[in-house]
Amino acid sequence: AVAAGLNLSEETYLGARRALGDKEPLTWRTENNYAEALRMVGYPDLAAKIDAPLLKKRILHYGAGSIQALVSASNLALDYLAMGNEAETMQALLLQKRCAAELADPTSEHVAQADTWIAYAKAYFHPDRALSPAELIAVTAPLSVSDRIGRANLRTLETEGTSAIRDLLS
Repeated sequence: AVAAGLNLSEETYLGARRALGDKEPLTWRTENNYAEALRMVGYPDLAAKIDAPLLKKRILHYGAGSIQALVSASNLALDYLAMGNEAETMQALLLQKRCAAELADPTSEHVAQADTWIAYAKAYFHPDRALSPAELIAVTAPLSVSDRIGRANLRTLETEGTSAIRDLLS
């Protein structure tokens, strides 16, 4: 079933490319889906070869402050994370965060999600390094924690450390 699904995803992408061409955003969506299928079945290296140029196309077409660029940056980061490439993972995650910030949607939690992924990647690549209080919040608390406790309290966490985290989350 997995092989059939992967083949279907590839054929959908190739069919869109033949019918619509490489410059059509609908083709890019099927390309994105094919790369995701590859990543999900253990081929992040092949997915990255699709996701990297797709990210560039989407930034050029939609701008860095688009959900399409955000998704592509996130996907590329997941590719590199699965391949164990720390430098490329961090670069893609920082781009994901920049895209999230440029979306300029005060109700979204895309920046917080990016912070969570950055903290997770740091912990993944450096399991013996202690996380900062802000990183602990990012990986353990609900994404809406910044709304719940406020920015001033986040600054307090950065200066007072782990005990402040326990107090705020209890």
